[in-house]
Parts: sequence; structure tokens; C-alpha cells
Amino acid sequence: MEEAKQGDKKNGRSIPEASIDTMLIYNILKDVVPGGIVSKDDIVAKLGRPYEAIRPNVDSARRIAQRDNQMVFGPVRGVGLKRLSDQEISEEGCSLAEKTRRAARRSKKKLQCVNVEQLDRTEVNRLYVSMSMVSFLGNMTAKKRLTQVEAAVVQSQERLPIGKTLELFKN
Repeated sequence: MEEAKQGDKKNGRSIPEASIDTMLIYNILKDVVPGGIVSKDDIVAKLGRPYEAIRPNVDSARRIAQRDNQMVFGPVRGVGLKRLSDQEISEEGCSLAEKTRRAARRSKKKLQCVNVEQLDRTEVNRLYVSMSMVSFLGNMTAKKRLTQVEAAVVQSQERLPIGKTLELFKN
């Protein structure tokens, strides 16, 4: 019981360590070279269970490989997982801004459908916080803003601290 109480204090989980299945999958992943692919069939053969049943373990193993070995894996539809190269990881980061901008636009449209008169004051405040944050995300990921950040990064030749990034958007 003491073991369950201690758990993982960082994220509040009571499970102190990864499951055996997760570690078996992790052991497969840690040997993959950049650009290499691990098929779902390979993982299923190693564990002897359907992929759908071990999918949460695969996700956990991917997170462990990223945390402990700086290895990032992406899905290959219908095949399995591919270890991404540094260039592919960088490209994925760049595409995140576009995805965030689109998601913010969709969320903003949904939030505008709320009839504020039907909400109590606490709910109205939460709505306004959400609307403010969604608008902020949409604005910060707009193409014009990304171009501003890119120009500043090219000039400084390094990653910008958050304070300097926010300064770019003051005007």
C-alpha cells in the first residue's frame, strides 16, 4: 500500500512504474534508428496480444523513449511507427502552429454560439477566459505573426525567450 501512495508525485499517478508490456515495447523502440520503422505486426508478435489491446502501452513506450532517449516516433498509417529524424521532428513542430491556428479558429466559432444570458457569472467568466485564450492562440499563430518571429530568429540566430517573443506582438 505504501508503494501505491508514493506513486509518481509529478503527475499525481499512483502507478509507480511502467508495465511489463510497456517496457517490452520500449525495448523494441529504443533500438530503432532514425527513419526506421517498427511494424504493428512486430509489436503484436512480441507481446502476443491484439494491437488495439496494447495501444495504451505503445503510447506509454513512445513517451518513455522520448523522455529518456530523445527519440520521437510518428505513426505510419496501417503500418506501425517510424522513428523521426531531426528534420522530421522540426517539420512537425512547424506544422503545429498551423494546426493550432485552425483549432483556435474552430473553437472561437463554437464559443461565439454561447448565449451569455443563460450562464451564471462564474460560467460567463470562464467563457470569457476561454475566448481570450483562443483569440490569443489564433493571433499568435497567424502567418503574419510567424513571419515576425522567423525574422527575429534569423537575426538573433537562436531560440527567442518568451519575453522577447511577446515583445514582437506588442504593436
